[in-house]
Amino acid sequence: MDGFELEQNRDELRAVLVARLQLLENLVEDFGDRMRGLPQGQIRISHHGQRTMYYYRGQRSERWKYMSVQERSKAEAVINRDYMEQVVAWASGEIRKIRRFLAEGYPSSAREPFSKFSLFRQDLIRPLFPSDEEVIREFYSLTYDPLETFSENKRFETGRGESVRSKAEWMIAQKMAEFDVPYQYEAPLRLKGVGTVRPDFRCFNVRRRKVIYWEHLGRMGDPEYASEALRKMQAYSASGFHIADNLIVTEETVDCPLTPATVEYWIRRMLA
Repeated sequence: MDGFELEQNRDELRAVLVARLQLLENLVEDFGDRMRGLPQGQIRISHHGQRTMYYYRGQRSERWKYMSVQERSKAEAVINRDYMEQVVAWASGEIRKIRRFLAEGYPSSAREPFSKFSLFRQDLIRPLFPSDEEVIREFYSLTYDPLETFSENKRFETGRGESVRSKAEWMIAQKMAEFDVPYQYEAPLRLKGVGTVRPDFRCFNVRRRKVIYWEHLGRMGDPEYASEALRKMQAYSASGFHIADNLIVTEETVDCPLTPATVEYWIRRMLA
């Protein structure tokens, strides 16, 4: 059993519950506003052959009053108010249950049993969850030879002391280091239809235990480069890599360079 899958499922469930809570609260507020414009009272409906007749009373102590055809809209308004009251009662009940469920710490974390043991005992346990250090170490266990093609273009040195090929790649590397995102530069990846490629960055979201690739397309103003980039993106898709899931793609042209804000947006959304 993958403990992280349990934890990820918990996070997803909590997110769904929080979203449902917001929807229910919006519904109660909306129906509350709408009910204020509708008449109160009771409607009685009776049938005589093909004829349907409506009767109305404002209070239980009042006598039923026959409603003419012209008053049908009032009957609809009263019944719709009754319906809205039932919806609000149902939604309010579910709101209370969700709030209580979340307030009591459910769905709970699969990490809790491990935390109940002393540090000495924890050293002897093989927990559902490997530590962040262990999964980062496993991420870096992929070894490969640096890409030597056009190595003379690696003119920009990052804070980690590695050389990259462009200012944009330098910016991405620096930002990932700023956010403590583990990454590897130009690690090999095999894609259907094109063979082995070297994505700019192989990144790791520690919190989600997920490997994500980052391709920066730096010369999209060049038609030949853009055409080749499109072919590569199609190969990524055919190989199961999709933007905003396990793939980040940034682009730039001479007139529209990559910005730090764009880089930070993708790091916060996908990697932090």
